[in-house]
Amino acid sequence: MRVTIKDIAELAGVSKTTVSFAFNDPSRISADTRDKVLEIARVHGYVPDPVARIMSSKRIGTIGLLLPQSIPTVFFR
Repeated sequence: MRVTIKDIAELAGVSKTTVSFAFNDPSRISADTRDKVLEIARVHGYVPDPVARIMSSKRIGTIGLLLPQSIPTVFFR
């Protein structure tokens, strides 16, 4: 079974928000807490799920570009 952010939070005795801060914004928590959370995550093989991150933020960080076929391929190099 895959280890979740909830599992890491329970093992570390912190909130899911604190676990999220440890990975995404460590300046918002103490260095000791961050080290504790990251060590527990490492031991249990936890890695943040990029798909879950995209779904929760509703942003994928990708820009699409549609071009007409009439543009010569020289512009694609």
